[in-house]
Amino acid sequence: MDIIYFILTLACCFLGGLLFKKLKIPGFMLVGAVAAAAFLNIAFDAAYMSSNAKLLAQIIAGAFIGLTIERSDLMRFREIMIRALLLIIGYLIMNIVLGLLICLVSPLDLMTVLFGAVPGGMSDVPLIAADMGADASKVVVMQFVRMIMGIGVFPGMITCCCCNEVSHTAFTSVPVRITADQVKSLPVFIITMGTAAVCGLTGRYLGVPAGTLLFSLIGVMLLKLIWNKYYLPPWSKCLAQLFSGAYIGSSIGIQSVLEMRCLVIHGAAVDRHGCTKPGFNCFACDPPVDGEYGISAGDRSFIRLPAAVKVNWRHPFQSLQTGQSSGQNPGSESSHGYNSY
Repeated sequence: MDIIYFILTLACCFLGGLLFKKLKIPGFMLVGAVAAAAFLNIAFDAAYMSSNAKLLAQIIAGAFIGLTIERSDLMRFREIMIRALLLIIGYLIMNIVLGLLICLVSPLDLMTVLFGAVPGGMSDVPLIAADMGADASKVVVMQFVRMIMGIGVFPGMITCCCCNEVSHTAFTSVPVRITADQVKSLPVFIITMGTAAVCGLTGRYLGVPAGTLLFSLIGVMLLKLIWNKYYLPPWSKCLAQLFSGAYIGSSIGIQSVLEMRCLVIHGAAVDRHGCTKPGFNCFACDPPVDGEYGISAGDRSFIRLPAAVKVNWRHPFQSLQTGQSSGQNPGSESSHGYNSY
């Protein structure tokens, strides 16, 4: 009987993803799958998803993140080390402070709030949150609100804040990003996925927190850097989102829905970096970064914008449209075009 419910859940989640794609909703497959599985579970108590679905989603998500890392990025790490350290410290302070404040004024537990405040991808953070014992369904909602604010609201705010500033890096040459070869062949795909699976299962066996995704990421990154070949088709990312959304949505009941009424407000509060170019990190990091590296305020704001930073193509294009230089955005550019939702 479980296999019937499993197939039914996957089918409904796939249709939900297609519907959300037609509606042009960001992260359509993940959000659509969560909504469809939740509806199936609440209305008919018929949603079922094995824990192995979460394992598969974590392996594929880790593989995709690992594929975004290039040899040239590692070579340039010394150049951005101070910037990255300042950025991480700013994120850490704001995550902890806002997590504690939201936990005090809401019924959400601290673990869930902290994962909801993490400026990572909406596809990956809920999977890690589920491993760590947080409520993944609530994390998805908060991450979705954060993502919408990050890609829909804050670029315009950055433009207003930096309207009188001309980026002095806009006419300089963009650093060359040395990329590996994406060989579209079945053997390369099998080797890439096999490496991700073996490393991910090793991480799970060792009991490392978020070990499945982390070890999968490291394994595929090393494979790419050493072998210089890789291939994961875009549909495999949608498959990971489908299983992730189905797993999260099948755990949502009517009580979870009632508790989500406050999540939109909290999710907007979580996207705290949108205040004034955009937020605490700008004030904390602007003087040293600007003085040492000569990066304009608009470029720095897009670098720190916490919306799908890993492998999202939106920030470089948005920075170009607002007059900023995407060449100084090493943390948010990608040569792959994969969607990190």
